[in-house]
Formats: sequence, C-alpha cells, structure tokens
Amino acid sequence: MTCGLDGKNRTTDSLTYKEFRNQGPSAATSGRVDWVGYKTVSNPEELQRFTIYMVDRGTRNELEQQNVMFEVYLG
Repeated sequence: MTCGLDGKNRTTDSLTYKEFRNQGPSAATSGRVDWVGYKTVSNPEELQRFTIYMVDRGTRNELEQQNVMFEVYLG
C-alpha cells in the first residue's frame, strides 16, 4: 500500500503505529493491519519517544492554542 499526506509516495513499511492500553468495544487487536511498523506495546517506556512531550514546543503551543486536549506523559 502507498500513502502520503504530504504528496509523496510512501509505503506502509515506513510507518510506525503503536497501540497501548486499548479499551472499549474495538480494543481487540486481532484484526489489525499487518504492517511492518504496527505493534501493540505494554511497556510505557517504549512509547515515551512517541508522546506529545517529545514533539517540539512550538507544535505543543499550537495544539494548545487550538484547544486540542492531550496528555503530555503516559499514565
């Protein structure tokens, strides 16, 4: 599969998609995609680099200005 919101042609092999502490009716991961970068994770330390805290401060400011709710750290 190819994709790219920036107009570039990329494969799903270049994506990273992590799931952590899923809850609710669609939480079961058995039917998820089989992409190389897809993974369910149980260790929060493995996900820390993907949190909003690791995004540059300018982006966090922009999200705050647009009233986008987010958690800075994994709980």
